[in-house]
Amino acid sequence: MLLVAYPIGITASDNVFQQEDVLIKGKITDSKGDPLVGVNVYETSNVSQGVITDFEGNYVIEISSNDSELTFSYIGFLTQKLRPSGRNEINVILEDEFNDLDEIVVVGYGTQKKVNMTGAVASVDKKMLDDRPTENLLKSIQGTVPGVVIIDRPSGVSINIRGRGNLGSSSPLYIVDGVEVSSDFFGSLDPNSIENLTFLKDASSAAIYGAKAAYGVVLVKTKTGNGIGKCEISYNGSVGFAKPTYLPKTVSSYDYAKLYRQASLNSNPNAEPFFTEEMVEHYRTGDSPDLYPNTDWIDLLMNKNPMTTKHSLQFAGSTEKMSYNIGLGYMNYETFAPGVENDKYNFSLKVSSSLSDLLF
Repeated sequence: MLLVAYPIGITASDNVFQQEDVLIKGKITDSKGDPLVGVNVYETSNVSQGVITDFEGNYVIEISSNDSELTFSYIGFLTQKLRPSGRNEINVILEDEFNDLDEIVVVGYGTQKKVNMTGAVASVDKKMLDDRPTENLLKSIQGTVPGVVIIDRPSGVSINIRGRGNLGSSSPLYIVDGVEVSSDFFGSLDPNSIENLTFLKDASSAAIYGAKAAYGVVLVKTKTGNGIGKCEISYNGSVGFAKPTYLPKTVSSYDYAKLYRQASLNSNPNAEPFFTEEMVEHYRTGDSPDLYPNTDWIDLLMNKNPMTTKHSLQFAGSTEKMSYNIGLGYMNYETFAPGVENDKYNFSLKVSSSLSDLLF
């Protein structure tokens, strides 16, 4: 039997017989090789014992053993967990977590990544436009862009991005492929011909487009040909139905005449009401519908489910020095008034050509 004697005040649970702490150092960078400042480095099993990287991305940390696991975490980057496995130096490359920051956004002077943007910008997915068969492009994007208010009135569709002004129009500026257009032109665009739709919502857009952009900017980039030597043909068709969101509730002719007579008597008991008792009885029995009709004109005259049909055909292609896109569109949409319908035709042609290596 082996007897072990411990000094006074020391037990087997103390660190005398445990391994000594291991010193780990290294450098943390991003995917471009730039050092990351303030990265959290800690032992996974002991979160309270941690360090952060300095201005050059360097760190030094003591861990309990080589079998311990180290965690590297930083806001905006994917967290990594590594084991030293006998190494005293561990250099780490952290990958970006928010991939949507690499999304390309159209701005007034070209395109750039969203991560480099400082203004308020919102983009609309072009697939969303294809799923909404409406006769006006503004109706297609209604309710899809935060902070953009689109109201459909009988007089027309209005859009509001940065509030309403007291003088003049509060309509935003519309730019299609770098050319200023009217709101009517924008509303008549074929959604299938749009490659990118971007809204500039803050005051920084005025630095690019001037005072006309005081109420925001709507930027449109149309499709162009892709794939050298190819001619791609695409077709999109849809059929949709509309229905009224609200219909007024009405009473019958008999109820109306009876209530009108009662109200007249309450107002002036000595005067003879417009509706006599005999007239009220005719409305109740319906024995003379020509003289005493009971017709719900809204139900009789309104087209409750008007139909919308849309067809779009796109031809796109390119060569080494030229690209083209030809779009044909047709839409037929009915209104809530029976027999009233509209036909809409679209034709678009976009050609880009490089005349020489010095011109583009």
